[in-house]
Amino acid sequence: MHPVSNAARKTDSSLIEVMPMGAALGAEVRNVDIKSFGDWQYAAFMRALLQHQVLLVRGQSLVGHDLIAFSRRLVKGLSKIAPMSTVRVSGAFSCLETPPIVSLLHAREMPPHGRSASFCSLHALHDSLPPALRRRIANLEIGHGSAIFECDGIDRHRSKPSGDWRPPHGAARPLVCHHPDTGRQMLRLGRRRNAYLLGLKPAESEALLDELWQYVEHPEFCWEHAWQAGDLVISDRRCTLQQRGPFEDSPRWAMSRTRLTERRRDTAA
Repeated sequence: MHPVSNAARKTDSSLIEVMPMGAALGAEVRNVDIKSFGDWQYAAFMRALLQHQVLLVRGQSLVGHDLIAFSRRLVKGLSKIAPMSTVRVSGAFSCLETPPIVSLLHAREMPPHGRSASFCSLHALHDSLPPALRRRIANLEIGHGSAIFECDGIDRHRSKPSGDWRPPHGAARPLVCHHPDTGRQMLRLGRRRNAYLLGLKPAESEALLDELWQYVEHPEFCWEHAWQAGDLVISDRRCTLQQRGPFEDSPRWAMSRTRLTERRRDTAA
């Protein structure tokens, strides 16, 4: 996204029809075929994604190379594309400790009684926190990894008993940060499991994280989408959490996914 972000910010979004969902995030881009996007349409699309965080495009007939080609335009030169896959996971809101920049989900085939996906805005969540809570978390750092949490009555991770708690290994990042393209403040929660807040005792860290995650379930921060065949949903994973509904009891369904992540400096082009 970074190489086109400047153009996206300057481009008139009226080049495409964008209909906000009336929620904290999410918009539908109507009457387009992403395979035929010109440069200015594409830049307008990126502007809409930065503004709305999640975009829905219905009626897209895409095969594997179409989705990959469009994915490569999104983060040109700075990303690698995860293998295509059929999505068979569901459950609570999730976000990787180091999230991809953008995630694309394409519904190739859906059951007649649709399944859903929910998205939560980490911008809206941060902005709506009580002022006292925002001040409390403003300078904290969050990390993820295996940890010993059994002292102070905490056994969330079922580690071996120990009277001494030590923070797990792994990179720590600011809990409150700014979106690299828009500058908007947001929370960087990562996964709830194995998360910890630096500088706090285990019980205090757990209690504060539990308090923050309670806000994730509030409907005013979320948008829920009911899948139809041909739907393409693109989400900015740096500022959103995603939850997918169950598919296991459906006789026929198929989805394709790409995830675009920043290439590590030691990764060959």
